[in-house]
Amino acid sequence: MNLPSKKDRAATIISKIIELDRAYGMTIPGRLSTNEQMSRLVQTEDKWRAFITPNHRVTIGRLTERQVGVRYLRDPESTIYEVQVFNSPRLVVNMRGDEVHLHSYIPGKWESWFGVDDRDSTPFDRFPFADPKSPEWQALVRTADYQLPPLFDQPPDKPYDGPHRPGGGRGKRLR
Repeated sequence: MNLPSKKDRAATIISKIIELDRAYGMTIPGRLSTNEQMSRLVQTEDKWRAFITPNHRVTIGRLTERQVGVRYLRDPESTIYEVQVFNSPRLVVNMRGDEVHLHSYIPGKWESWFGVDDRDSTPFDRFPFADPKSPEWQALVRTADYQLPPLFDQPPDKPYDGPHRPGGGRGKRLR
C-alpha cells in the first residue's frame, strides 16, 4: 500500500473538485443527521459526483455499546470530501486546512477524469485494518495519518487499541 502516493493523488483530486465547485457546484440540504448546515454537490457528468460537507469528519467509532462502524462527527476544523462514481463511494477524505486524512480510497480508471495517474490499484480502507494485531494497522498507527484516531467515547487518557475481530453486521464487535 503506497499511502503517500494515495494522499498526493487524493489532494490533487480534491483541488480539482474545489475548482469545479466554483463553476458547477450547488448548495444542497445537509446530508448528515448532525448537519444543520448546507452541503455542496459538484457534478459535471452523470458518471461521478462529489459531496462537500463542512465542519464534519468521518471516522471509525462506536455505534452501540458493542458495535463499531463509520461515524460522522462534528469538527469545525474539518471538511469531508466524498467522490462517488456510479453512485459508489470511491474516495472519502477528511481535510483539515491543507492536510489530507484518507478515510477510504478505491483507485481506478475514474482517477484519470481528474488528471491523476491510476498506476496504483490497491484500495485503502481504515475499517478492515482496525485490528490492533494486524501489521497493516500497526503500520498505519505509526504514520502521521493516524492523527485523527477513531472516537470511542473513551477518556482522553485511555489509549485506543482498536476493535477486535471477528466482525459482524454494520460494524465490528468488541470483546
